[in-house]
Amino acid sequence: MTSNGKSSFPKRPRLDRKRYAVPAVKEFCKTVLVLAPSNEHTYHLTNDQILGHAEVDFTTEDSEDTVRAKIVQAVEQLAHDIKPDDFEFVKVQSKRVSVPFVATGHKWDFKHVKNLCGQGKIYIRLLSYLTEQEEKGGMSSNTEVWVTIQYKSFFYYCHANSIPYSLHS
Repeated sequence: MTSNGKSSFPKRPRLDRKRYAVPAVKEFCKTVLVLAPSNEHTYHLTNDQILGHAEVDFTTEDSEDTVRAKIVQAVEQLAHDIKPDDFEFVKVQSKRVSVPFVATGHKWDFKHVKNLCGQGKIYIRLLSYLTEQEEKGGMSSNTEVWVTIQYKSFFYYCHANSIPYSLHS
C-alpha cells in the first residue's frame, strides 16, 4: 500500500466482452449406426444387430425434431418406411447396449445427443421392423401376410409367421 491508499500493484485487466459473447454455431458430422429392434433393456452388441450406418451433419442449435428429421433423411435408404418416432437413442459402451432412463417429455436435442454419444458414434435402435402392411392395419386374423424385411444388406421375402429366427428381436 502506498500513502494515498492505493495498491502498488496494477489492477487486473478486465475481460473483453468477446469472452462473454454467445458461441458461434458449430457443425458436426457424426456417424449414426442403426441397430435391430430388441425387447431387452441392456444386452451385448453383436455384428448381426447392426443394420447399417449413415453420416449425418448436425449443428449445435438443432432441436429434437431437426435431429430426428436429419437421421430419418439419412437412414431412409436402409429403412424406407422409417418415421421420426420409429427409433430410440441408445448408449453403447464396451459393446453393451443400454437404453438411458430419461424424464417424461425429455427432448433429444443436439446437446443431449452429443452428451450421450460423446466423441463416438450415435446409436439408434429401431422400435420394430418396418413393413408397409403393418402400417396399413385393419387386417383380420385369417389374412395371410407376406412381408419384405431388409436385414443388413439382404432382403427377405417370407410369410409373417415364418420370419427367420435370426431376424426376431
